[in-house]
Amino acid sequence: MGITKIKCRSRRLSVWQMGLAGLFVFSGNAWAGADCPEDTPTRIWVHVDGMKNDKGTITASLYDDNARNFLKKGRRIAKERESASTGAVMVCMPAPGPGMYAVALYHDENANRKFDRNWYGVPKEGHAFSNNAKGRLGPPSHKAAAFTVDGAEAEIHVRMRY
Repeated sequence: MGITKIKCRSRRLSVWQMGLAGLFVFSGNAWAGADCPEDTPTRIWVHVDGMKNDKGTITASLYDDNARNFLKKGRRIAKERESASTGAVMVCMPAPGPGMYAVALYHDENANRKFDRNWYGVPKEGHAFSNNAKGRLGPPSHKAAAFTVDGAEAEIHVRMRY
């Protein structure tokens, strides 16, 4: 009977300790490097989950409401890079004001500042889009990734896919 109580108490302590450690690790990773300038008119906080390792950087690009600009070189309105972290990362995207936006991210594991693909064009690095949008045989549409920002701050959650 006494052994059962010890096992049960020990298990409760382990679960409690693991929960506390997880909270500490998650909160530390989530806020790492997530700062926006004070004078930014609108801030979009992007919570990125599902990071498989802490190699390289996370590159996030913000696009406006014009679907023709989505994922086109030189057409983004903001780009941010943050250090990668296993589990979760937070990125703050400065935006010019309320409106409709779309975010595209990739995990640049080798830190070459390029979104690497194999010779078929299939991504070799993790990637994510706002609304966790997916494309069929390629990237999602702007419509699928678009979200609306109504105030001075917005928060979105995305999951990195490898």
